[in-house]
Amino acid sequence: MSAYYTREDVVKLLKSRQGSKTLADFSDEIGISFQLLSAVFNGTRQPNGKLLKFLKLRKATVYTKA
Repeated sequence: MSAYYTREDVVKLLKSRQGSKTLADFSDEIGISFQLLSAVFNGTRQPNGKLLKFLKLRKATVYTKA
């Protein structure tokens, strides 16, 4: 993977870290609600806060040439 990650890349990283754990167990491990993790997996919420900290990532704005 490159130095930049898409939302989909972050979800793949999360699912990889989840392994065989249930969504409830994994969300407890991260310290977030089951509903928030489910919303991130379903694409209705952006990964941020504790999720990014858990993955040792940070949110950054990137500008590219049009």
